[in-house]
Amino acid sequence: VPNFVQHHLLNLAVSEDTPVDALSMLFHKHGINMRCLGKIYAAVSAEHESLRSLLLRELVYRSLKSVVHQRLRAGVLTTDPNLFTAEASVVL
Repeated sequence: VPNFVQHHLLNLAVSEDTPVDALSMLFHKHGINMRCLGKIYAAVSAEHESLRSLLLRELVYRSLKSVVHQRLRAGVLTTDPNLFTAEASVVL
């Protein structure tokens, strides 16, 4: 992981418009599983703020996606258009 961060990830031109797909494609191109996002995030120093921001967004997105899928499978969430009413938000 440190080698990947030093030689590949830090050379990635990152901006606010950088698509997350570019990140996952780079990970997979070098055989790094996206489950290593936390380790990668920890390995990137604070001076690379935009890269850390991109990694953190991806971490939050994947975590939320996992929770939502888990709750959908458990039947806690539905496809009801009023999903985010006051009563439904308590469930989330």
